[in-house]
Amino acid sequence: MTRGEVEGHGGERSYDAEFRAGAVRIVTETGKSAAGVARDLGVQPSTLQNWIHRARARADAEAAGGLSESERDELRRLREVDPARRQEAFEVLPALPEGGHSHTVLRW
Repeated sequence: MTRGEVEGHGGERSYDAEFRAGAVRIVTETGKSAAGVARDLGVQPSTLQNWIHRARARADAEAAGGLSESERDELRRLREVDPARRQEAFEVLPALPEGGHSHTVLRW
């Protein structure tokens, strides 16, 4: 394993956040090419390009008053509704009358 590499799933390489951030900083702060930095660090150039793209997207969103990464994580967590709870909610809804509409609003 290279420095910064952690055990991945299914044989895929995985790198810790500190290593990824450092690799992105090398490219963005020194002006070195992503391909050269990737080669020096022993990562795939496309992997480093993905890290750079995500870092720039995060920076742009934060600069525009968007959500921070921790806020996006929290939003993602809140959106993950337990499928069993969702099914349970639909099972307790009354059947809609023929051609009618229900004004019931579900919030979970």
